[in-house]
Amino acid sequence: MKFDPAKGSFSTYAISTIRGKYMTLLTKKTKDDERQVLIGDERFDFLPSSWEFSPLEQETIEAYMTGLTKRERVWVYEAILLHKKTREIAEGYQVSNATVRQWKQGALRKMRENVVPEI
Repeated sequence: MKFDPAKGSFSTYAISTIRGKYMTLLTKKTKDDERQVLIGDERFDFLPSSWEFSPLEQETIEAYMTGLTKRERVWVYEAILLHKKTREIAEGYQVSNATVRQWKQGALRKMRENVVPEI
């Protein structure tokens, strides 16, 4: 639809357009790769098996945490129990703020699914 025959042939237009779109995609991917650092799960093994809270608090929180990944559990522990900000968690684990927000979204979604509705 944007092709103008007065400016040249369609094949030239198509090649340059596709090349431009592809280069834009590669640039975005490269920036994303630079911003995000993948680390192994060994960094997440520090979580204490029994938290330093009352047994009732621990039991209540753990009831909602069924099905959470290690990273989502890290977010629950750091953000909810230790009251850390997203930026602080990201710096501590050497990941981007967006990555921590993804942990948060996943954890909250799963925790909401674990809520038993009152009858």
